[in-house]
Amino acid sequence: MECEHAFAPSAELKWRETAPTAAPGFEQPFAGLQRTAGNLAIQRSAQASAGLNNALGSPPSVAGGPVPAPEVPLFVQKDSQASSVQEQEMGAVGGNASVLGTSATGGAPAGTAGGSACSIPGHCPPFFCTPFPGGKLLAGLSRDSLAPILLAGIAAKVNPRVVPLWSQYLFGGAPPQDLSPSFGADFTNSATTAATTDFLADEVRKGIESTPPSVPAPGTGSVILDVPTLIPSAIAAIGTPGGPHEMNFNVIGEIPGNIAGGIGKDQTTCPVGALPSPFDDDRTANGSAQVTQNPDGSMDVVLAMNYLVHDTIDLCPGDCGAPVEQLATVPMSRFEASGVSGDVPFTVTFPAPPRTFTAHPAVPPTPTPPAPTPPAPTPPAPSPTVSTYTVQSGDTLSAIAAHVYGDPNLWPKIYQANRAVIGPDPNLIFPGQVLTV
Repeated sequence: MECEHAFAPSAELKWRETAPTAAPGFEQPFAGLQRTAGNLAIQRSAQASAGLNNALGSPPSVAGGPVPAPEVPLFVQKDSQASSVQEQEMGAVGGNASVLGTSATGGAPAGTAGGSACSIPGHCPPFFCTPFPGGKLLAGLSRDSLAPILLAGIAAKVNPRVVPLWSQYLFGGAPPQDLSPSFGADFTNSATTAATTDFLADEVRKGIESTPPSVPAPGTGSVILDVPTLIPSAIAAIGTPGGPHEMNFNVIGEIPGNIAGGIGKDQTTCPVGALPSPFDDDRTANGSAQVTQNPDGSMDVVLAMNYLVHDTIDLCPGDCGAPVEQLATVPMSRFEASGVSGDVPFTVTFPAPPRTFTAHPAVPPTPTPPAPTPPAPTPPAPSPTVSTYTVQSGDTLSAIAAHVYGDPNLWPKIYQANRAVIGPDPNLIFPGQVLTV
């Protein structure tokens, strides 16, 4: 997962004027969360934190005093490509998250390999995604106090439907799951999906125009093309992290932006948390293009595709977000690094929005001629009608031929057909003999 997820306490909750009493160095995160959420549970937790301060370590601070009150809702957006305007006005997380590693000023994150391949983003506090020194017990107590506030904010500012997933994350992670039935429609309707589909449709159009397929003549049928075979480079581009056509769900307020975001290829190389994801993020597409030729040589195309998304709900490896977001992302990341929170890997398969367009090949292809119509079978010759003639007194074969065929010279035909009856002499026939004619 290459972005960090959309989170925000309710905008209606007001800042408190005073912070609760807490041990030195531990006031700011609890006071900030209390100001943000206005929840008495934070005050109770802060009042009880005096004995935990040294064990848990110091949270983020802002130079010159306490964390200021934000003018906008707090977001933790799993968004690796958010615009600077979004970052400033809505607290979207920007920049591709990199996997975690040893920092010069902070401790080494739990479960990481260290080194430049697993580094904390430079704009994040050095203790982002580093474990609490107090161990799992104290980290778990802190998580239990903050979880209701964090989940309430997600429900208010994203959607209550994603709260169970974030609860799984906070409380240890979950094995891979298929979210297609629950969230497939949300991904189909995402602005990111629409933009990716437009990109792929344009690539299909270019492919057809540059290399026109052989299509039946107008009005006689169509041809079906396999999209991945037609545009393999474009399919690869939507799954390339940081690329211009990366399928990055970075729209603030959308469910896909909260649980998916950009593409991270560091889950397996830098495992962090109670239950690290077994796979890296990925995006791919498959489907078909139905092509029909028009009389003017243009081609109508109907595109039908499906997407497959692999992603993980997590923060480590990831990005801490804007300063106002760090009130939530830093403690959540430390829960994960301490081993009390874990990844929630998932897959989503969903249909692309339909796309139809007309391609205009520079050189119209020669239409495929229709198959010739096979000739109608010759009906069998009718069986000859068999009749008989009874010899009368005074008959001869020539007289019978003249009577039956109208030609006395056809008498040999009668003789050959009746030789067994007549005998060897055609001139000797008897009244009453029945001849076949």
